[in-house]
Amino acid sequence: MEHPRLCRLSTTALLVTPLRIALGCGVLVAARVAGAASTPAALAFGTLAGGTLFVILHDPRRRIWRSRGGAPLPVPLGARFLTRTELVRAAVFPSTVGVTALAAAAIALDNDTLAAGFGGVLAGMGLASLAVAAELLHRERQDGCRYYAETRGSRVFELRH
Repeated sequence: MEHPRLCRLSTTALLVTPLRIALGCGVLVAARVAGAASTPAALAFGTLAGGTLFVILHDPRRRIWRSRGGAPLPVPLGARFLTRTELVRAAVFPSTVGVTALAAAAIALDNDTLAAGFGGVLAGMGLASLAVAAELLHRERQDGCRYYAETRGSRVFELRH
């Protein structure tokens, strides 16, 4: 039996947050430099940042404990914990990389306002990961444990202090 590869949920969210927000802002700046008018670019960025944040935070799949039928499992002996580099790599593929590629394609195709909107999606993803991290850290403090998830699977685990 193969030991699970686990990632700490709160650490993953905290590590990817600044990357997503920086990429989002960078895409907005690139869209403006490429020719997007300021008002449409700002509206696209802000609307899609807020919309993305709302959709992610209200996605029923986020309710990991309720949706998986109970409490997290104890971390099994021999579990492998991912390094920070591995956590970031796992968190940015495919969502962050995909949206960034779409933004680059929009700029290349002279659709700079659309690119600004994709920048907003990235920023919204970053804000959502920050909110999720805060929620997870609060829950970890309350419960006296750390929460982990499988990189290939759907199980959630806890490690008591």
